[in-house]
Order: sequence, then C-alpha cells, then structure tokens
Amino acid sequence: MKTAKTIVHQMAIDAWAAGAVVLTLCLILEAVERGFVSRFFNVLWLLLFVMAASLAVMATHPGVSAMDPSHRPARKAAALLQLGAVLAAVAAWLLLPRELSVVWRAAASGIILIAALSVRAAFEKNE
Repeated sequence: MKTAKTIVHQMAIDAWAAGAVVLTLCLILEAVERGFVSRFFNVLWLLLFVMAASLAVMATHPGVSAMDPSHRPARKAAALLQLGAVLAAVAAWLLLPRELSVVWRAAASGIILIAALSVRAAFEKNE
C-alpha cells in the first residue's frame, strides 16, 4: 500500500534524478566550452536544487530494515560513492574559475568529499 511518505519519497527521487541529469549535462557543456552555461544559467541554483532533493530523498526514506528479505543493498555502492566523490571534487577544482582563490576552490572540493563521507556512513549502516 502506498502511503503519503512513499509517494513523496518517489517524487523526491524523480526530482533528484532530473536535477542530477541536468546538472551533469551543464557540467559537461561547461567542460567543453568554459563559460557557455554560466552565460545563460546560474548552475549554483541547480546544484542547490539537487542538494535539496537529496536531503528530501533521505528524509522521506521509508526505512527498510536490514532483516527484511526484500532488502537488497546495492553491491559495491561504497566503492562507487568513493569514485564519484573523488571525481566530483576534481571537477569542482577544475571547473571553478581560475580567478577564484585557491582557498575557495579547495573548500568546494573539501565540502564535496565531506558530504560524500557523511553519505557513506548511511550506506555502511544499511549494508
């Protein structure tokens, strides 16, 4: 039976997926031609939307117990998360403007890695 929480959870997953795809496309376009996306669109708002959708997905998760036979954790999710975090931190370092100070570029990369570590704790709890 679908409850309101599972419906909101699915909506949050759909919003996250759409935002993540658009963000990925924008980052690819920005990597191909520097400044192309930023001339027409502020990617920061899209990044904030993806982060908010991620928090909504985590907040509305129905909470399947590990003993539930239908619960199958993603295999190698921790390794995929580590690779994604390192690639995202490198992308943040490379795609931020060179005029930005090293401190801000390092802070952005560090925040991405810290966020990935906090999410990894949730994976370890459920695996």
